[in-house]
Amino acid sequence: MAVTKYSISVPEDVAAQLEGVENVSAYVTEALRLRRRGDRLQAVFARHGVEVTPEGVAAMGARIEAQQSRLRARRGAGEAA
Repeated sequence: MAVTKYSISVPEDVAAQLEGVENVSAYVTEALRLRRRGDRLQAVFARHGVEVTPEGVAAMGARIEAQQSRLRARRGAGEAA
């Protein structure tokens, strides 16, 4: 696979996050691929008339966490029986 070298400037908070990263190129590559995948998913939602908002993402995250908590509680109750 061919590679291209870039020189970029990042804000201090991002630079601080990259301080302990062994392979910054791989880290940034993975971050961009994840972002691209998220962008494609948002485009799919938009084509179907669904708007993804930060509030909606937070609400769905809370619903998922609540469901996972219920499942953990049920499993724990089953093990105690």
